[in-house]
Amino acid sequence: NSIKANVINNNAGGLIQANAGNVDLQSNGAATLTVVTGLGSNINAQGATNDIRFNPTSAASVSVTGTGNLSAADQVILNTNGGDATITVNQIGGTLTASSKVGNLTATSTTGSLTLDTIATTGSALATAGNGALSVTSLTAGSTIDLTVTTGGNLTANSVVGGTAVTLSNNSAAVGQGAVTIGGTGLSSTGGTVSITSGANGSILANSAVTGSGNVTLLTGANGNIALNADTKSTAGSMTMTSGTGAANNVTIATGVTASGATTTSVNTPTLTLAGTASLKSGSGDISVQSNGALSALTVNLGSGSTITSANANVTFNNGTAGAITMIGGNGSISAGGATPSVNLNGGGNAVNVDVNSINCCTSGSGSTFSLS
Repeated sequence: NSIKANVINNNAGGLIQANAGNVDLQSNGAATLTVVTGLGSNINAQGATNDIRFNPTSAASVSVTGTGNLSAADQVILNTNGGDATITVNQIGGTLTASSKVGNLTATSTTGSLTLDTIATTGSALATAGNGALSVTSLTAGSTIDLTVTTGGNLTANSVVGGTAVTLSNNSAAVGQGAVTIGGTGLSSTGGTVSITSGANGSILANSAVTGSGNVTLLTGANGNIALNADTKSTAGSMTMTSGTGAANNVTIATGVTASGATTTSVNTPTLTLAGTASLKSGSGDISVQSNGALSALTVNLGSGSTITSANANVTFNNGTAGAITMIGGNGSISAGGATPSVNLNGGGNAVNVDVNSINCCTSGSGSTFSLS
């Protein structure tokens, strides 16, 4: 099924369909192919390996809008050769991809899930799943990347690179939804910040590296955890990780993995675990570990060979709000740097119980009882 026109109107209830082939929609010479979809309309490629192809023979910008649906058994393919592409419809079925580089990309599945694979843009890339999962693989953008789940699913980002700010937001609140997972070759911003936010009951799982040249921020909802199974760092800014506030919530860094900020590094969680030889580092500024749990009680679990190291400043525990500090087991090393290095343990009117392998410098603090060894 092939249509060549500059403007294609698929009115309410309309159907453009190929039962055993591709659906090809081609601009007839205009710089932009415009497709308007009405309520309940459908553009379908039903064969098992069939696609919906926009501008398959001659590249042009693409604008697909309205309240209809796109449904491809295999792929929805864009060919813009540097032109912009906007697809904002009710649902996008099939994997959205591009056979040539896109200018600026906007892809929105208003009431459904969304899958993107192998897309490169010279400008920005914005993708939103309105009600369902968002899965993005091999996305490279010249400027900003903004990936959002509005409700109803998890967010997966595999091999995603932004030229400036990269923002991942999962707003799903239901139990079993709201997670953000990083995989593939990782997630990075070559020229800006990285911000990852999970839903109220979702956790952040970094199975591959997360890197930003600006500030890197990982924030879960009230019941989420952060698990780093690969290096996570800011090369020129700060690193901040904030988990949920429940007694079981935690930030966990796997053995051999480093979390670091070029300036400051801040961790806000009831429980921080550095497994095995995991490392938490900062460059020019402090490392701050602060409990955000009940009564600001903080537990720090250090594995054998783990390190908490501020190269040029202090290391503080519960510096913002005092609370009990428990760090036992005799493992791990804590090191502060700079001209007047300090490790501070702020228990306030609560017990401080610390037993680690080594602390390199002056240690200060307060507690109803204060045990340091």
